[in-house]
Amino acid sequence: MLNEFLIEKYYDDHVDEAPIDMSGSDMEPIGVSQLLSMKGVPIAALGQINLEYTSTLGSESLRTEISKSHESIGADDVVVFNSSGEAIFALLVSAVRAGDHVVAITPCYQSLVELAREQGAHVEFSPLLEEMDWQPDLTHLRSLIRRNTRAIIVNSPNNPTGQSLDPEIVKDLVRLAEDHNIIIVSDEIFGGLAEKQHDISPPMCEMSELSVTTSGLAKSFGLPGLRVGWLVTRNKAVREGAVRVKRYLSRCVSPISEYLSIIALQSQEKISARNRAILSSNRRVCSAFFMAHSDSFSIVPPIAGTTGFPRLLHDLPIDEFCQRISAEGGPFLLPGTVFGSSYRHFRIGLGHRNFPDALTRFRLALEQVI
Repeated sequence: MLNEFLIEKYYDDHVDEAPIDMSGSDMEPIGVSQLLSMKGVPIAALGQINLEYTSTLGSESLRTEISKSHESIGADDVVVFNSSGEAIFALLVSAVRAGDHVVAITPCYQSLVELAREQGAHVEFSPLLEEMDWQPDLTHLRSLIRRNTRAIIVNSPNNPTGQSLDPEIVKDLVRLAEDHNIIIVSDEIFGGLAEKQHDISPPMCEMSELSVTTSGLAKSFGLPGLRVGWLVTRNKAVREGAVRVKRYLSRCVSPISEYLSIIALQSQEKISARNRAILSSNRRVCSAFFMAHSDSFSIVPPIAGTTGFPRLLHDLPIDEFCQRISAEGGPFLLPGTVFGSSYRHFRIGLGHRNFPDALTRFRLALEQVI
């Protein structure tokens, strides 16, 4: 039986207790009219779409647009899903078996670990280290590799730390995987939003046939309502395995979602420019706030993705801290314990325009709590 999905459960239980959310990992959402206007498409065009079944793989047009974001990747290397979460589910259920060994770089999105465990795999953790700016210790990771290691799980840019793996570490991971014939499962849903994008490694799926990238439109694009994600790999066996599982799940994506997703991908430069501007402004505000409150918090400045992961320095349980902040009229905060019991951190979300307002509310509530 699957364990409780702690992130989603905590949101369900507590987000309505606060006037504003300061922990969300998505970008400022884009409306349908705004999205269509990016390509000069009238909203009446939606009325011409037949609500029929689409291809299990995703339409060739949509898969082609996704492949354009990659080097040495074609439409045949892409499978479309109803959200990146479904892509992760189909991938791990099809690729991991009972008795396999899996190494997960943590913290990460919970389903990446839980689904491997549910398949009967033994999962070991190689933690991102705060003192190394949230990078893994590769010597430790190498020590975990066994003869039956099936997969290495990566989430970069990382949720919740807001960091991206160093390009040299990524190269070493790929070499390690190829030396031992290990699949790399790489959750890259927060890609394309780094402060200095040229310092970020290319998607894992471009670097090796053993690597699989999952991504989608929910985070970097600000389009979670479309529920469109994908899996990209040149590994045919992995793709076919994921498709077998998908046939038991959603079967296909809505034709309306496919239509709007194609427009979003064709408008990627405009969307990325908008979202990077929001993040750049919020990162500056974030940096100034935590610098001014360095007696209460420490933080590795987030440089990629949409989130950050400050550490509480006061001797107060992090769950109690987060709940007391909202009780004092402050924002909703997601405690680090949903990513692992040892974290004395909380996640902040930098993707919304109301972040400065949320931070002001946080400061006022903080005066009552600390």
